[in-house]
Amino acid sequence: MGHKNSKGAVSIVNYKGRIRLRWRYQSKRYSLNHALYNKTNLLQAKKLALLIEEDAANDRFDYSLNRYKGKPESPAVTEKSIVEYFEEWTTSYKQIDCELHTNYNSVRNMLKKWGETDQSNILYKFNSETFCGATYNRRLTMLKDFIKWLIRKGIWTFHPLQDVNPKRYKKPKQTTNIDLLEKICKLIDVAVRKSERYSPYD
Repeated sequence: MGHKNSKGAVSIVNYKGRIRLRWRYQSKRYSLNHALYNKTNLLQAKKLALLIEEDAANDRFDYSLNRYKGKPESPAVTEKSIVEYFEEWTTSYKQIDCELHTNYNSVRNMLKKWGETDQSNILYKFNSETFCGATYNRRLTMLKDFIKWLIRKGIWTFHPLQDVNPKRYKKPKQTTNIDLLEKICKLIDVAVRKSERYSPYD
């Protein structure tokens, strides 16, 4: 597989997270986009590549390519947008309504803004955002869990965010009511001392 020649040997490549078949037949180049690039779909793509090679070798080649555009047999190749997959994950597996949960709704809106997103570009798109430390870490955790699900479902083949570390940032010091009360008492005490220092009866 992958050796190009006049008899139509087919190569299988990963093109932006999708399977692409390429070959040359009778001095003309052909290419055919298949399904998402994963193990299950690769098996189907190899069968398709063999069919193309056999047709080319036996003068049965379909120049329209319609013979080679059949629907994949495996349900794993059904394509959805990254947003649709995220909604399926949150609704069916996390039991969360994106419309009601602020954090998940924010991540969904972020994915919508990114547009076409796959395992080859999600790291770049995520690092292009300008989040504060807390938001960055919260969304990173959610995306990591989401991608693990994508891999288990055979939709993605690797985890592009697996080795991304959380951001280190200085958390703002929280002022408790006791701290605030102590500050007020100190200010009152200082004010009282000043008033005593400048008493008109001295």
